[in-house]
Amino acid sequence: MSAAIELEEGLTSRTLLAMLFSSLVMMPALLWVYLSTGIAVGTIAAAYATMLIFGEIAMIMMSPLRASELATIRWGASIAAGYAAGFIFSVYMRKSPITKQFGIAENIPTWVVPLENSPAIVKRMIWHPDWFLPIGIGFASMGLFLAASIALSFIARELFIEVEKLPFPTGAVAAEIAISLSGGASDRYKLFAISTMITAFYESIRILLPALGLVLFGRETILINPIHFDFTLNIEPFIPGATFGITTNPLVIGLGFIIPDIVVIWDLITTIVSYLILPPFLIGTGIYPYTPGRPMLMPGTILGAWYEPMLRFWLSIAVGVLVATAVVPTLIGSRQIVSALKTFFSLSGEAAKKAGVLSGKVSLMMFIGAMLIASIIAYMLTPLGIYFFFVILLINIGYSFLNTIVGARSAGLTGGLFTIPYLNEVTFWLTTPVPSPDNKLSYWVWFNPFINQALEGANMCIGYKAAALTNTKPMSITKAHVLGVIMSNLVGLVVAGLLWYVYDVPSRFMPAPSYPADALLRSLFITRQFGVFFRADFIVGGFIASSILALLPRLVPALAPYTGIGMLFGIVAGLLDMPSNSYGIFIGYLFKKFLERKMGKEWSSKYMMSVAAGIWAGSSIIISLATALRFVREAISPMVY
Repeated sequence: MSAAIELEEGLTSRTLLAMLFSSLVMMPALLWVYLSTGIAVGTIAAAYATMLIFGEIAMIMMSPLRASELATIRWGASIAAGYAAGFIFSVYMRKSPITKQFGIAENIPTWVVPLENSPAIVKRMIWHPDWFLPIGIGFASMGLFLAASIALSFIARELFIEVEKLPFPTGAVAAEIAISLSGGASDRYKLFAISTMITAFYESIRILLPALGLVLFGRETILINPIHFDFTLNIEPFIPGATFGITTNPLVIGLGFIIPDIVVIWDLITTIVSYLILPPFLIGTGIYPYTPGRPMLMPGTILGAWYEPMLRFWLSIAVGVLVATAVVPTLIGSRQIVSALKTFFSLSGEAAKKAGVLSGKVSLMMFIGAMLIASIIAYMLTPLGIYFFFVILLINIGYSFLNTIVGARSAGLTGGLFTIPYLNEVTFWLTTPVPSPDNKLSYWVWFNPFINQALEGANMCIGYKAAALTNTKPMSITKAHVLGVIMSNLVGLVVAGLLWYVYDVPSRFMPAPSYPADALLRSLFITRQFGVFFRADFIVGGFIASSILALLPRLVPALAPYTGIGMLFGIVAGLLDMPSNSYGIFIGYLFKKFLERKMGKEWSSKYMMSVAAGIWAGSSIIISLATALRFVREAISPMVY
């Protein structure tokens, strides 16, 4: 444990004020934009905007926030800005013609959403008694999985921050912004400020100008495509089935400045091979999905020149690769991992408190205890036999631990959170009865909120990395996370309830464009029609090939700089991410190499993170401003337009 340096408390009254601002001001705007446009504005933008606003105000008032406070604000504000409006989607699932067509709507349990003829649904009242049980169950499951997430986060922190010392690039960016805004490094702050202003100017053209046009004239003025330039239809006559584009989002391009070179290079190679070179040859075999005339992605659907092949062909290979990223490094480093865990589990309560962490024993007991309670409640809701109880334990304990390991390692290397997709769904297919009206439990199990393997432990390691770089107690991030979850759920429930009371969802003013596609995907899973997207031979093949690649550095040391786990995560990114994002990251990488060549390696190692931090900060503040403008426009549109 690296606790030699005296760590600072990051959760202060000023931190809490910033989190309240993010929850009460930023989150309603993000939620409105999502429900009215289908655009899921990342809470990270709200977090960085909150950091900038409070950091600059504090500097103007001659009382700069400490780096530890700013690092805690970044994490707590992002969680507090999360728009918790799951109950609205549950209502849509109950009423949607899509779920009715699949025979699902009438079989959703009332502990998830009231019946369609309930006054709670008819009059759109979240405070109706029929909502008490669904909301109570939702908060109970949230509390249990929050405890389990925190416990796993400290285990993952020990493995990937203390032992493997992975870079966690997005956490490093947050730390750089915190250090700059705290006045800790004036030369780096100047570079950060310049980078922020340049990016903000660009973002003003890309997303602020369209928002202004929408507010002032009721029509967007687009000079730069706000998502990406999609050239798929342009190259289709020459390379059928191929897809190509370049993102315009600086948040994505900025990743090229901070992600390890090996990940960027293999991301690019995989994207080119998978979505540009191979499609024309694979189409001829009849195994590669191809429908002429489609762009890269068709929002609100599961269609697109990239999306369909990704789901039906490359996804299975990526699953095999992701399993290899969990299994092989664990086996290779088993001795080191066991040694680190022994030290972690032998940590005394006093030493853990001084280091600002939970001890290994406490973390393990908290995780197992929370998951056992959740599993027992899950079985009580859907008692499908004692065999199924062990399936619930496998998902809640086994899968959540496995995905935390995969996710934390991917976040540590790439900044992105990759986990093994659809583990729950495949397990349900293998262990539960085919849904039928005669067995309602076969439907209910798909809505059971106490069965969950997608915990937040891996994600929290990003905050812990920022804490480590700013001498902040890790427990400050933990406490901010807990408070942020409480804020987002309580405020989100009130805000979403008020919006739903005023406007139905979907409706003219809140069409929720993403809901139909989400409902269709959910229906395909429940009725087992999504199973055609998984191919066991591809999964096994991807696992075997990836395991060999992961072992190459040990077998042939000369190949270590070009292969290994970093390579595998680059391959996963190339298979699962939109090609436009992969090319955008490579553009950022080229900018980084250009600066390195002009300014030198020493300058790069000292200041490159400041450039990346400025890019993210400038983009975040303009995204937040544009979101607020869209919120204003949508709020006044019933009166004006």
